[in-house]
Amino acid sequence: MMERGEHVLEMKINKLPAGTWRWLHMNNARIEQEADLALCQVAIQCPDAIVKTETSEEQLNQIRTGMGEDMTKLLQESKTQAICFTAEEGVKEAAPVTLSFGYQDTDRKGNRIDLYLKENSEMTVVMDYHSNEGTGTAAIQTKIHAEKNAKLKLIQIERLGEGFDCMNDIGAYCEDGAGVELVQLIIGGKKVETEKKIASVSPATKEVLGYACSCSKEQADEAIKASYEAFKKWSLTSVEERVRVLRRLAALLIENRFIMDAWNVLESGKNWGEADGELCEQLDFINSYVMHIQNLEKGKELVPTDELTKCVYIPLGVGVAVSPWNFPLSLFGGMIVSAVVTGNTICCKPSSDAPIVAYKFVELCQKAGIPADVVSYIPGSGSEIGDFIVEHPLTRFVNFTGSKAVGCRINEHAAKIADGQRWIKRVVAEMGGKNAIIVDSTADIKKAANGVASSAFTFQGQKCSACSRAIVLADVYDEFVDEVVKCAAELKANQGSGESNAAMGPVINQGAYNSITNYIEIGRKEGNVVFGGTYSDAEGYYIDPTVIRDIKRDARIANEEIFGPVLAVIKVDSFDEALDVANQTEYGLTGSVYSETRENIQRAKVEFQVGNLYFNRKSTAAVVLQHPFGGFNMSGTDAKTGTADYLTNFMNLKSITEDLNS
Repeated sequence: MMERGEHVLEMKINKLPAGTWRWLHMNNARIEQEADLALCQVAIQCPDAIVKTETSEEQLNQIRTGMGEDMTKLLQESKTQAICFTAEEGVKEAAPVTLSFGYQDTDRKGNRIDLYLKENSEMTVVMDYHSNEGTGTAAIQTKIHAEKNAKLKLIQIERLGEGFDCMNDIGAYCEDGAGVELVQLIIGGKKVETEKKIASVSPATKEVLGYACSCSKEQADEAIKASYEAFKKWSLTSVEERVRVLRRLAALLIENRFIMDAWNVLESGKNWGEADGELCEQLDFINSYVMHIQNLEKGKELVPTDELTKCVYIPLGVGVAVSPWNFPLSLFGGMIVSAVVTGNTICCKPSSDAPIVAYKFVELCQKAGIPADVVSYIPGSGSEIGDFIVEHPLTRFVNFTGSKAVGCRINEHAAKIADGQRWIKRVVAEMGGKNAIIVDSTADIKKAANGVASSAFTFQGQKCSACSRAIVLADVYDEFVDEVVKCAAELKANQGSGESNAAMGPVINQGAYNSITNYIEIGRKEGNVVFGGTYSDAEGYYIDPTVIRDIKRDARIANEEIFGPVLAVIKVDSFDEALDVANQTEYGLTGSVYSETRENIQRAKVEFQVGNLYFNRKSTAAVVLQHPFGGFNMSGTDAKTGTADYLTNFMNLKSITEDLNS
């Protein structure tokens, strides 16, 4: 965030099935130390239709909360005030129950609020936590029981002063058809909100999940300037200190695993496996960069002379991170961690399609001990602030993942020297691909078909490493097409929302849906659709896995990035031709070869021009420290993520020599 309280984010946490809701709260969050609880005065406004009692219903006592027994024990040992609000069966009260918690000097006192909604009832509750000067911990436990078809909207406003912390512990039980909508406003000591908002929309349901405040040019300017000032201090922190906070960040990420996975599922449309795999990748990024910086701290080894000479790595300054929606945690988080661990500050512009996952990660960064002005959160329209933050004279480097068009634009604008700029800006870019998998005559066809289908269709083909072209030798072409159609059919049979953990889910938004379906219609003219080619956006943005055979090498769908579940199958007569077709696009990101011929494998190692090349396995699912990821040509700057070399993009090498004879 730009500063504490600079942005307000509305987060609609859930309308999930009861089972999922309960699962989310079975996490490992614990109260590490008992802080002094703050004295609290509660002002209550309760509509006549809602029943207020001092005792809790038995059903509510059985509900598990995120902090579990530790929080319950803490409240039991304090002067806890417990209040229950009940909406009787069929009562639909529009006027909110308003609870104003005013925190003052420290005294051991907590609050428990119980919300009991009987069948077919509706209730809105506003809980406002605020304070004057002082210190302490606001401890609130909220338990919710929603019977069949009941609806609750819970709005929580946190505007506590800097001397106060907040432990907000929530648990719920929802029967069939019930819904709980949680909106959190994290405001800090004052409420500062932008009028313009970015809606986070579920691609599975088209439902608005929440809103992020949209950053203006003026606010972006403030953020970069604040980052510049923060750099003066953060750049002087020891590597040991940076490592310490990042290890704490990794622990917090594990602790909040299910919440982060849930938000990823809701915002990006991933299934639980894809979401959790991404979280694990982010953990790998943290651990690898921690390892590398400890080695880089030693500097370059030089030839000894009668002078004292060493080369040391020093941080650059303020960076700008522009991250994509398809990996809203690992790529966004990786950009942050690589900047922070090297002693830089970073202003992060997450994708407008997934701002909440990014926000939750920034929250964890702050909890880990990274100063708020070291990592700034500035969601906003690319057309409004994109060029501005790249061209800003205080911006020292830009880290980007996204489309070729945007990446090239960033590179162009970063090359311009602004008034007052004292450096050449560095651009680290990953810009997608038109990835090919070659299948030769000696390949295990079933294995190849499975690998191609997995590479092309998992996460709906929305990975920059996804297979978009299958280049197959003529004598096994028909057999391969038959097998890949079988694989596509199996994935189609398991299509649904990420929430239901379906193998295939929706594409990200209406724009992507329109673009991909347009390419399918182009493909009908350029080849033969043998599976899929069907789609619907009636409820969410669903496109069936689509296999199009008999595609010529110069066809549009053989050369243009589609970024969706569409596979072009190209027939070739020789391995020479296969390599030629594979290399004909302007991209150079990933590729794979299925072959049992050693000669072909050896040739491909030399002649297949991609940044990440695989043999007899799929082209997706690169693993940190095992498959350093990044491409060249129009796929990017070949900055291999997860490596020590990657970190050197964000540092200068300084040579220091001292004459010992003087």
